[in-house]
Order: sequence, then C-alpha cells, then structure tokens
Amino acid sequence: VTMMDVARAAGVSQTTVSFVVNNLDAGLPESTKRRVLDACAKLNYSPNEAARRLARKASHAIGLAMYDITSLYNYRQSAAAVLASVYRAAEARQQRLQIYTTHERREDGADIGTYFAVPVRSREVEGVIVWDSFVDDERVISAYNEGLSMITLDRQCGNVPSVTPDYVEGFRQVAEHIARKGYDRICIVTRTGQYY
Repeated sequence: VTMMDVARAAGVSQTTVSFVVNNLDAGLPESTKRRVLDACAKLNYSPNEAARRLARKASHAIGLAMYDITSLYNYRQSAAAVLASVYRAAEARQQRLQIYTTHERREDGADIGTYFAVPVRSREVEGVIVWDSFVDDERVISAYNEGLSMITLDRQCGNVPSVTPDYVEGFRQVAEHIARKGYDRICIVTRTGQYY
C-alpha cells in the first residue's frame, strides 16, 4: 500500500496524505485529517521508514557497538543494566537503538578487523556508543577526529567524550561494606587475572 493508494481512498492529494502521516501542520481541516487517517487504517498503511530516513537525511537511531554480542551472558546483570539504560535514553529521544558487533570474524574465529565506525559513516545511525575495550585507542581517536559522532563507555581515549564509572568510589564502598561485615582480608581479581 502506497501513499497514492491512501490518497485515492481518502479523496485527497498525495501531498495531503504526506502532511497528515508526517504530522506536519499544514492548516488542514480536522475532517480531512480524519479521512486520511481512516483510509490509512482501512488499507493498513504504514509509512516506509527507510524512505523517510532518506528524505530527512537522518536515521533517528543511535548505535551501541560492543565487541561480541554473543558474550553478553558473561556480563549478566551489568550488561542488562547498560542495555536498558541506553535503550531508555534512545526511547526518550524518540530514536531507535541498533546494537551491533564491532568485530567481524572469519569462520575459523580469527578477527578480520574493527568496524565500529561503519554505521555512522554510512548514516545508518546518527552516533555511536563504543562499549568495547579491545578496539585500539588510536582507531577510536582517529574516528572521533574525523568528525564522527561518538562516545566511549567504560573507557577513556584521548579527547573522545566518555562515560566511565567511578571505580575508586565504588571499590571504596565495597571495601567499607565488607569491613562492616567483619572481614579484614579483601581481594580484588581483575579480568586479566591480577589480584590485589
């Protein structure tokens, strides 16, 4: 079903249908708007979102780039909290959230390159949150200096905007909580296997 079909069913021009479905104030009478909306409902018309993005020259989407989506279960609750927060922020701005992997792999599992900037360059998304500690700092800084709209999550790369937790305060609170419970030996194990 196209806009032309809706226009014929409502007895109006295609331009009028465009004004109504795009919620543009064109001074149309309420009765005309209602006829167009009724025709849309009757014909089960929905606008072509890809065409709308092309016309607007904007995707109304943000990207969340992470190293390997299939490993999210390793992060458990922290990944769910991050995804939910980013999703809510996008939804509040009436944007879609696209999640994708920053690395492609060959069938044998070998890494063949980093692609976190491709969706921004191709205008698939308007900006990207890079949640990946494995991408080289130089690549992130270079993409940002190129003018790509991006921010890093849980890491700092030169002058690239970032959101990082306050680990010092977090670990202090954890240590104080454990001490209040009566424990006096505390060990922190990091991802690299070091311990303190």
